[in-house]
Amino acid sequence: MGNKQIPEPITPEQAGTLSGLFYERVQRSPDKLAYRYYDTAEETWCDLSWAEAGARVARWQAALANGLVIVPLYTQDRAENVAYILQNAGVKLLLLGDQEH
Repeated sequence: MGNKQIPEPITPEQAGTLSGLFYERVQRSPDKLAYRYYDTAEETWCDLSWAEAGARVARWQAALANGLVIVPLYTQDRAENVAYILQNAGVKLLLLGDQEH
């Protein structure tokens, strides 16, 4: 079966929190595969290491620390409802998934 080494589990004391668990995994196995996802633009499967996942999460945390807040919208909602939400949330930037949205 080979000499695969089983990693030691991360204990609740070591993790402390859910985000602590994530960053502990990043530190312990930065080059290991964390996630696979399908890139629809490239039409291919992509791998993401724990270090890359950690860097992406850190970018989002930095954005939220700067006062950015995600305001979810239903793309099938009526225009009046979307306008109401955008106005009352004080939205300064709107990011859309694609032209359809």
